[in-house]
Amino acid sequence: SASEAGCDAIAALPPHGGRYAYEELTEYYATLARATPLPLFVYHIPEISGYDFTRKQLSQWLKLPNVLGMKFTSFDLFRMERLITLHPEKVILHGADQMLMHGIAAGACGAIGTTYNLLGPLALKIYKAVRNGDLLSARNGQGALNDFIEQLAAAGGLRAFKALAAARLGWASAASPAPGATPSIEKLGQLQERLASALETARTMP
Repeated sequence: SASEAGCDAIAALPPHGGRYAYEELTEYYATLARATPLPLFVYHIPEISGYDFTRKQLSQWLKLPNVLGMKFTSFDLFRMERLITLHPEKVILHGADQMLMHGIAAGACGAIGTTYNLLGPLALKIYKAVRNGDLLSARNGQGALNDFIEQLAAAGGLRAFKALAAARLGWASAASPAPGATPSIEKLGQLQERLASALETARTMP
């Protein structure tokens, strides 16, 4: 189990292989929360799951016993800020890499993002800049991060990211098998250059 493996918490996406009613997903999270001694993070990630629930519905998930907080992966920061205001005792993590500085400024405790696996130093500098009120530095850092994200999209998105992670970190298992086109050497090279530029930005930030 996760607790026996030494995990501190569990984060679980809503099941999205089929289409489920809100009440069914609520019971899913309630069942998970009851089944473990570890605190549970629920997910709001409409772009992936296809479920875009209201503030009231998401608030009900946060009220479930043993739910510590939520990963909120959406551009709707008004909804996130309202949830944070309604539930100041919960840990709300932002998840849209393209809006890291905005999510932290809106009150998120922290962030989880795909690109942070390779750009952790930059993400951390952006986080600290917002917390310190240095919005100019945060904006510059966010611009560098978004330059990388745009290049990533042009190179093939998540598939390209996995290929880059496999090459840079030695994560052989990260490279995606077929179907789908493997990013070209040229595109991966351009992505490497953009990654290096973003890491250099992180190095020069306060």
